[in-house]
Amino acid sequence: MSEAEVLSEQDAPRETPPAPKYEKVFETRAPFDLSDELQARVDANGVADTIEHLKANGYGYVRAAGSPDFNARLRETIIRIAHENTPVERRSLGGVPTCCCTRIPSSRR
Repeated sequence: MSEAEVLSEQDAPRETPPAPKYEKVFETRAPFDLSDELQARVDANGVADTIEHLKANGYGYVRAAGSPDFNARLRETIIRIAHENTPVERRSLGGVPTCCCTRIPSSRR
């Protein structure tokens, strides 16, 4: 095959394979396009202002998400589970869980 024949084969139009067909598996909604059920939950929990702030600024705060007692119990549970899942050789102070939040006196938490 001559060089001219090789070049002409390279320049010949090529058939492109058909585009893959994708099956739509899930119906999705646009961000902040809440379903009626979710909107009802937002309203019931009083976080509509938080959602609007999130929409406008990219972040939002959920204030008073739990009682101080609940938050204290949750915090203790998280620390206990983290401690239980930390290998003994990685625990400090003889196995007592420590982190920045455990050094804060309970009266200031």
